[in-house]
Amino acid sequence: MRTGKTISRTMRFTMAILAALALTGCGTEKKQCADTGTSLSNKEYYRLIAESKKGNSSEENVIVNGGFENYDAALGKFEGWNDLKKQVSSSGDAASGARSAKIELSEKPKWGPTFVRGQTSYSVDLKPGSYLFSCVCKGKNLTDLKINLLLADGKIAKGTQVISLREKDMKDWKPFQALLKTPEDTGVKGLALEFLGERGAECEAFIDDVKLVRKTGSSNVMFNSSFEICTVPECPDRWTSESAQLLYPEKYNTSIVSNTAKTGSNSIKMSWHGPYDKNLAMYSRLMSGFCSGVDEGAQYTVSLWMKTDNPPVKMNLWMNYVNRKTFTIDSKEWKEYTFSSTWRQPWRNTVFAFILLFFEGKDGEMIDANVWVDDVMAEPGEKATSWKPALEDELYMDKMFPKPGTEVEKSVQIANRPELATEKVKSGSIATDGKLDEKVWSGKNTAECITPFKNTAVSNPTSCRIAYDDDYLYVALDAKRKTPKGPAKDSDSPFSGDWIEFFLDPNSSDCAYYQFVINSKGNIFTTQCRFDPIAFETPGSSGYTLISWKPKFDYAVSEGKNGWQAELKIPLNLFGSELREGKPFNVNFYRVISETGEANAWSKTQKGFHDMPLFGRLNGFKSEKEFASLDFSDITFLPSADGKTVVGKLSLKNKLVVNSLTAELVENNNKADPLKVYEENGIYNIAIPFSPREALNKTIRLSAKTKGESVQAFASVNISRLLVFGVNSAVFQGEKNFPCLVSVNLPEKERKQAVLKFTVAERKSGKKVIETELPIKSARDVYSVPFSKLPDGWHNLTASLQMHGKTIAEETRWTYLGERKKDNVRVCVENMRIERNGKPFFMLGTWNILKDPKVNFKQLSKYKDFGVNTITISLLNYRSKYEDFDFDLIFDEAEKAGLLVIPDFTYLMVYGEKMHKYSRDKIFDIIKSFVKKYKDRPSLLMYHGMDEWVAGRQRSLPFCSDEDLEKVYWLVRENDPYHPFFFNLGPRTWAWGDLRFTDIFSYDCYIASPAPYETNMERFDYYASEGEKCAVDNLKPMFNVIQFSCGTEIFQTRLMRYNEQRCLAYVTILNGSKGILFYTGLSWCEPKNKQLPSISEELNQLAPVLLGYEREERIETGTKDVLAKYLLFKGAFWIICANAGAKEVHGVEMDLNGILQGSHKAKAVFNGCEKSIENGKLKLDFEPYECFVYKVDVQY
Repeated sequence: MRTGKTISRTMRFTMAILAALALTGCGTEKKQCADTGTSLSNKEYYRLIAESKKGNSSEENVIVNGGFENYDAALGKFEGWNDLKKQVSSSGDAASGARSAKIELSEKPKWGPTFVRGQTSYSVDLKPGSYLFSCVCKGKNLTDLKINLLLADGKIAKGTQVISLREKDMKDWKPFQALLKTPEDTGVKGLALEFLGERGAECEAFIDDVKLVRKTGSSNVMFNSSFEICTVPECPDRWTSESAQLLYPEKYNTSIVSNTAKTGSNSIKMSWHGPYDKNLAMYSRLMSGFCSGVDEGAQYTVSLWMKTDNPPVKMNLWMNYVNRKTFTIDSKEWKEYTFSSTWRQPWRNTVFAFILLFFEGKDGEMIDANVWVDDVMAEPGEKATSWKPALEDELYMDKMFPKPGTEVEKSVQIANRPELATEKVKSGSIATDGKLDEKVWSGKNTAECITPFKNTAVSNPTSCRIAYDDDYLYVALDAKRKTPKGPAKDSDSPFSGDWIEFFLDPNSSDCAYYQFVINSKGNIFTTQCRFDPIAFETPGSSGYTLISWKPKFDYAVSEGKNGWQAELKIPLNLFGSELREGKPFNVNFYRVISETGEANAWSKTQKGFHDMPLFGRLNGFKSEKEFASLDFSDITFLPSADGKTVVGKLSLKNKLVVNSLTAELVENNNKADPLKVYEENGIYNIAIPFSPREALNKTIRLSAKTKGESVQAFASVNISRLLVFGVNSAVFQGEKNFPCLVSVNLPEKERKQAVLKFTVAERKSGKKVIETELPIKSARDVYSVPFSKLPDGWHNLTASLQMHGKTIAEETRWTYLGERKKDNVRVCVENMRIERNGKPFFMLGTWNILKDPKVNFKQLSKYKDFGVNTITISLLNYRSKYEDFDFDLIFDEAEKAGLLVIPDFTYLMVYGEKMHKYSRDKIFDIIKSFVKKYKDRPSLLMYHGMDEWVAGRQRSLPFCSDEDLEKVYWLVRENDPYHPFFFNLGPRTWAWGDLRFTDIFSYDCYIASPAPYETNMERFDYYASEGEKCAVDNLKPMFNVIQFSCGTEIFQTRLMRYNEQRCLAYVTILNGSKGILFYTGLSWCEPKNKQLPSISEELNQLAPVLLGYEREERIETGTKDVLAKYLLFKGAFWIICANAGAKEVHGVEMDLNGILQGSHKAKAVFNGCEKSIENGKLKLDFEPYECFVYKVDVQY
């Protein structure tokens, strides 16, 4: 396979790559393809990039306080930065230096009903031209960072850029860049940074190291404008072509060729051989997005070089659908064509800028020509200049090929944690005066903060020591100063000037610890911390919670010529039962100097100061004294009789007398809500507000006084919905029972005391036809509600959880009861899958590719070459009405090809009224008549209602309200109860709360289409895991829409490589998906693309296992990147595993002792070699994104 080209940063780096390949013994060509999918040879393109870089002179950072180090505590603001909304504060959690800016998101913008925002701005005069903006960010529940240019009157200038942050929790600092274009003659006077977050969620943003550097040189705003960057072979990055397979690729096609080019090696070849049709021409177009925001109303010139083998031929160039130019290509040699126009937005509230190129002619006119295109350039102004690569090409190069060593971070092994010995001293031997003149402080047991944190230099030594007696822990801090002392600033914040942070976990649990902060002025800060190691490694969680804690302890600071010293005298009774004799403590020290930007640690951590697994060890503590403690049994949570609270019951284990016990529900940011506590026969009861329909995940802080001492302890509250209930989407009369899947989330003892009451009622009349009580079998099980003779129709099934005669939780679902019909499809809750004609069905299809009435539907059989069994069709598109489609033909050809069909109502509901003047009643009538006409077609699989309705609500699109969605659901289901109905939820997990009006649900995975600099699928894995949790919580099957290519030209991403595509499919399966729809409608070269058929072939072979397994279970792998599960199927164990990360993972050990005893042979099903399972353990090595399927034949 021929590979495309990527830009090499320098020849030296290229040689380094080749040398590395030689050392590994790999073939150069193979390794390059595996790592980048690109080649490294194009001297002419390298020369042009080098020439353009010479002109890119850079000035200094115009943001003077971009590191947020200069902070006026009295005014509560950063020097140079504005905080008009009072949302910005100083944070000691910095990427570099001593501070970062923390921004609370609270304001509710009028234009975004589901967003909140937080903002800050910086005043600076900006000259017209290009500026490279860069920063590092972290935070919670953020969606975007908008970078606005400000005018003198405070209004926003044109040229806003939006950086997508869409991760539920960015717990690590991440770099971001954007190229800003300041418009001419507008007087830009500042920069505004606006973070957007999800309303209803806790949103906060941290930003640091903001830079804005002026760039000069190329004015081209088209990325990859010579088609040389092809991350995926034969698919130029940031360009798309909708030349789908069904559009006669031999007649109308767009492809990349390397046998002729104006510059470099590649050009685009566009072909038309046959009668002209404008709709087909639009689908055979070439499309690309501009690199960065353009100035609406400004003049832009597009120039491009073209030639043809059969002149003359006409080509259309559109700029954003609005400005258009028709060229007559009249030469067989390369010739430049230009078009100048004022750029206009095609839609309200959009920032997209793109061009389209396609053939022009009269319908029916015969055209027989090939047109080659190269060196496309878009630039401000009315004149075209000589072609140069865009500035973004340079940014791409920097991200894909960084200088050697800049992104290499040495890993820290837990086994190599540093250790510090402590020493016991006599009581009263240490005077807490801040002067380290006691003998114990001159010993060799010292923790030196000599490890740079975040690559900062170490120029000021820091020594830390610890001692103890029977009652106190003593901490000595010696902070030397070799650099000149900075100006003194009045600040009460301990996170100012020069400070040291001391972390202590006295019980070695890696789960609870304490933070002490003290600076050279004697300002202190203390907090209790709760650490969740699983959440810390999981996207979507910070992993730690800070809880307000203000203990009483002695401390002192002394300053001298060479630095400052401090002593802390901490009462041991603050930790109570957490002290464990003989076990080491987890401790760490950090020193931060804001004047120099230093941040040094004793034990090197990777993800932040709270990286608990990498703290050092404190050895030698041993105390015979019994300290006051709050030691309690595990808390048992039971629902109250009214169902509005849960009551946690606990008993104290320790013998100490407790005078009082209080409880608080604690949150991050030091929030705490008091809870009701009462005692009954020595059992303490804690009442916690709770809704049975919602899960509860909180932390409780317990406080008590005993022997005059205050003690505290924490308990986690994790309560699922008390009752989760699901039924089949249809039940047949001959089955004689309603199968119900029920989860009861009560402790086993209470579960045995409870019963389930099932009620069946006719949906329309409300008449109850069945009432029965059944004992609860297990926490999750299938129940049969029998019936003998009931009328056909819709029935409501209600499950009530009852205890002691009272209802504590209740759920209602509905199902259709009728005679079994041929070609029926239903969702079965017994095994959470789709069933067609009584047999399990694994859906493997393509998403929404039939959008045009002129598509050659007689070639539907070609989709069998992709290995799919399902296609989706739209009821209209932007240009064609519902009446233009021949749906009889579509269903006929689908049935001939052996394909199933999913009709999609999205375009009809979203664009029917706007584009085709359909009334709302007309749209509902179309849906109803369509369902009635085609509900008996054997190729009908199910219906799709609305795609990403939450995004539709944000854009004020019609039919996206709850009322409309419910109406569409029942309009379809009441007219066709034998085929399920689903909504595609999209990737916004916070909008997945209510899945009542859907039988099965899906969501997009297009976020996994990586930007050029992304190196893993962390975000996708998070959404996939959330999707599985959503499916389990709602007892509904799910499937995924995997979009390999959507948005590559607009959202500045690239197409996925084969190993990424395959991994994405397997991770989807591992996370519980019951089917996959591939979004292939925008694929570059489908006729040649062998990747999708290869993946489909594997999934089709696996389908019987995925549908017919008798048992499945997750397998622990010891690493977050590798997912694995086993399935028991027909006497064999099938092991499916995938590495979702961009790095190699070696020595992954899977413990199978619970299912496989002794030694066995694991046979590779698709790739890899046979592996041995020894003593129930399977060890594997993974390449990036590598997936394996093993089969183990055993007798059981």
